[in-house]
Amino acid sequence: MGPIRSLLWLVAAAGFFPAPGACPDALGAVDAGSEASLLARPTTPHLRVMTWNVGTNSIFDDPGPRGTRGSDAARPARFRRMLQAIQPDILCLQEVFPPRNADDVAQLLDATLPLAGDDRWQAYGAPDVVIAARYPIATRDSRSEDWGGGVPRTHAMAGLELPGSAGGVDLHIICAHMQSGGAPKDLAARQAQADAIVAWTRELRNSRQAIDATALVVLGDMNAYETDPARHVESLISGQIVNVDRFGAAAPPHTDGLPLCDAQPRHNVSGTETYTFGDGSSARFPPAAVDRILFTASRLRMLGGFVLNTTTLGAEALMRAGLQADDVRRASGPEGIDHLPLVVDFALEPSQACASAVAFTATAGALGAQ
Repeated sequence: MGPIRSLLWLVAAAGFFPAPGACPDALGAVDAGSEASLLARPTTPHLRVMTWNVGTNSIFDDPGPRGTRGSDAARPARFRRMLQAIQPDILCLQEVFPPRNADDVAQLLDATLPLAGDDRWQAYGAPDVVIAARYPIATRDSRSEDWGGGVPRTHAMAGLELPGSAGGVDLHIICAHMQSGGAPKDLAARQAQADAIVAWTRELRNSRQAIDATALVVLGDMNAYETDPARHVESLISGQIVNVDRFGAAAPPHTDGLPLCDAQPRHNVSGTETYTFGDGSSARFPPAAVDRILFTASRLRMLGGFVLNTTTLGAEALMRAGLQADDVRRASGPEGIDHLPLVVDFALEPSQACASAVAFTATAGALGAQ
């Protein structure tokens, strides 16, 4: 397709948003496939994007004095097998805490998924989020703040230079981890961080004329539960801002004025479930798509995607992928499942517009206060 000058925005946050934001490509036009083709890569040029809250430093052989909070000693080996099976191009990881950092993630990827020749994985982040990519990182930035929940939450940005580029940034990624908990202060903190992300993308777009022709993807751990009104996800989809006094005017996610699409991939491609936390049986945490990938259909086409849940994969599919049934777990046993990895393949070309009930309007605070 010639030099890739499409600017891809990946805003990594995590959460739940109901079906009205679904993209037709994600839920209809994309072939559901089967377990046999679960990890198969598309034959057309694409980017494989993955988001995963890995649990406190659980993926490292040496997690540091902080420990891993509920993970066992076999977790790093399980994580490496998952990487080898998924083969992502771009990752947004959450819960990478000091003393571990982006450099440690890059070293882990170099050892697990070595690149050709002298190439090395690139990574950037700020506690506790890390962006990692097979491509050079040309620009980077991050913002961390206590948004009202009592602990700092961060979103980081990396501008990537993709193969075939004429030079400069072709792809921007913003990776975030939002406040957990269901108290009013937690909902308000998630909304404040979403407002900040919308304002950040507005400022970046206004400062770079080239962004008018770019794509936007929102992915990661939004920490919105089944009973959460998820207004912060609605903000990310529509570009609405609740606290306009602090964060300024609302702005649609893209200059086409359309809302983002919600990828909503299903478990193991052919399943019916879309939840991304736990095993679906917890009364304390009812099944919810806590992790999300949102994107601009006018710039990106979803070729496929899945939530990888090894605990429900058949023996033949596990063997073919080089996986074991417990590989998605942080620890062995029924309480060992935490977040599940969410994976989507994107082509840098337009697709159908999604049917979203969260259309953009310029009305200040249109989503209401939380």
